[in-house]
Amino acid sequence: MKKAIITIGREFGSGGRLIGKRLAEDLGIPFYDKEIIDLSAKKSGLSADFIASSDERAPSAFSLGISPTIGDTIGYFMQYDAPASDRAYLAQTAVINELAEKESCVIVGRGSGFILRDHPDRVSLLFHAPLDDRIRRAAEEYGLDEPGLADKIIKVDKTRSNFIKRYTGENWMDARSYDLCINTSKLGIDGSVAAVKEYLAHR
Repeated sequence: MKKAIITIGREFGSGGRLIGKRLAEDLGIPFYDKEIIDLSAKKSGLSADFIASSDERAPSAFSLGISPTIGDTIGYFMQYDAPASDRAYLAQTAVINELAEKESCVIVGRGSGFILRDHPDRVSLLFHAPLDDRIRRAAEEYGLDEPGLADKIIKVDKTRSNFIKRYTGENWMDARSYDLCINTSKLGIDGSVAAVKEYLAHR
């Protein structure tokens, strides 16, 4: 397989993270999710807890006025004292760009597909499913009670959407932003993994 930086966008409860993990295992390439938080903390000097929660905080103006894929963003925000939430995003952006230059890998979330939109090896995936199916999957996977779970799922997705819009200006659920969009209720986990591998073989 030629080099592929596989970025995973996913609705909560769609199984996207599990699919990404399976892909990384099957392809023998690194898998990055929470690991990006620790790497970003080391790079920026911010705490891992702060970075982990940065996309749940009240929206702040992303006032740096530069492309997150161009230049030494870490040096920029250190020099101009950007707001902490913006520094957290820029730290993750720098880490994601560095990982993409090293080798094939799978990166889950954090706007990675948008950050790497111009990278020649990017393969941007979006996993989605009807809300009822996502409620059932989330209840099983995370041991959550179904009553009230719909509101929680909608809130998580709204947070993700706002994060992408705030920092990239893009619509998170716009299919045109992705190379491949998969309804996991139609294909299931195994079928979704197989579909992505088939796509990779023919890209």
